Amino acid sequence: MRDYVIVVDNCSNLTKEKREKYGIEIVYMHFFIDEKIYDASPDYEVVSNKTFYDTMRNGKRITTSQATAEEFEAKFEKIVGEGKDILYIGCSSKLSASVKEGDVAKDVVMKKHPEAKIVVIDSRTSCFALAMMVKDAAERKNAGMSLEENAKVVEETKYCYNYIATTEKLTYLKQAGRVSAPSAFFGGLLSVKPLIVNSRAGENVAVEKVKGRRNSFERTGELVKEVINTEGHNVLYVGHADAYEDAKEYANVIMSYCEGLNLEVEFGVIEPCVGASVGPGTVVVDLYTQDDFRDKWEATR
Repeated sequence: MRDYVIVVDNCSNLTKEKREKYGIEIVYMHFFIDEKIYDASPDYEVVSNKTFYDTMRNGKRITTSQATAEEFEAKFEKIVGEGKDILYIGCSSKLSASVKEGDVAKDVVMKKHPEAKIVVIDSRTSCFALAMMVKDAAERKNAGMSLEENAKVVEETKYCYNYIATTEKLTYLKQAGRVSAPSAFFGGLLSVKPLIVNSRAGENVAVEKVKGRRNSFERTGELVKEVINTEGHNVLYVGHADAYEDAKEYANVIMSYCEGLNLEVEFGVIEPCVGASVGPGTVVVDLYTQDDFRDKWEATR
């Protein structure tokens, strides 16, 4: 059996430390500030996360660009050239063109290397939920699971990797076209903090009008307790867009609803491409849920 490498894009929010720990490769998207281009690194090596989100707070829009098929092709060629196959798990196709570009690169590389196998999977999610999915796949790979078996498990379980987010305002999501139109009107309501979840298709859907930030934290705690699946997953990933103090409060509220579940919390900063869409002040909890979690919201699309 040929060895294989798991590849992600930066929307997975996997830092260099974690990628190296699990043997994962990355393809970067990009962001622009004052027409200067940067790799959208989850580690914020060049532009700090504080500078990144303060730029948005000061009224300057940060735009992003897709990783190209050529960039995917270069990464795939390098791995295949080492005699290895590839499992690429990409950001939701409803939020990014990564999967499309990865598919184009796959066809080019496999035409040149017919002995190679490249599998491209649309995760239907992003951010720390995608990080969880990829980490689990890497652990299975490192335990000896074949590429084909691993890809099958990813496809079968991907709707269990979910997030519940609350933003300070929906302006950034609407500007970026990253929230479904039928739910965007929530952003115009005074003091309303809609909860944002993934639809079955992998879109962001703003649901459950909650008045006030603290109340949005409380409602998130109720939902987490209701939908979490702790079988093999005891970590809640709490992400923030330069809002660490809010994230700590958010985590404390959620954990107060989950007493007795023996959960741990891991904090992280939301990476640049997702961050440019959700805006400063956003907090999100990513978790492993029951398989029907997304079905709950289909009527709101």
